[in-house]
Amino acid sequence: MSLIACIEGANGLPSSTADRLGQSLGLFSAQKAAYHSEAGHCLAATPGSPGQTPVRSWRPVQTASGAAVLFAGWLDNAAELAGVLGLPTESDNALIYGAAVDRWGDDADRRAIGCYATIVKGAAPGVRLARSPWSA
Repeated sequence: MSLIACIEGANGLPSSTADRLGQSLGLFSAQKAAYHSEAGHCLAATPGSPGQTPVRSWRPVQTASGAAVLFAGWLDNAAELAGVLGLPTESDNALIYGAAVDRWGDDADRRAIGCYATIVKGAAPGVRLARSPWSA
């Protein structure tokens, strides 16, 4: 299981708050979550179920639109999506997912096949949270 979390408006929060966020997610996973604080938000993710080694990005990637994307898990059809989106087939899952959200919005989750949980923080107010329909 992949776990993710976000603190919006994290400007001025002590680093111990982000560390506690990572430790809290770790209570439900095999290890403490990694976190990244930037531009008023803090994002955290765990690597997945014990024994799993999913491809993941704990450090957010930035999309062409400027959105920060945190992706925990994997895409089974990453190469296919990358091709449709004009990205190299070896692109990071977070970059592929972010490009899909940039292009298709909420329909990105109808096209993405895999086991994942995501946070997308764009320029507009609010945060987009999503997970794969079968498991995450």
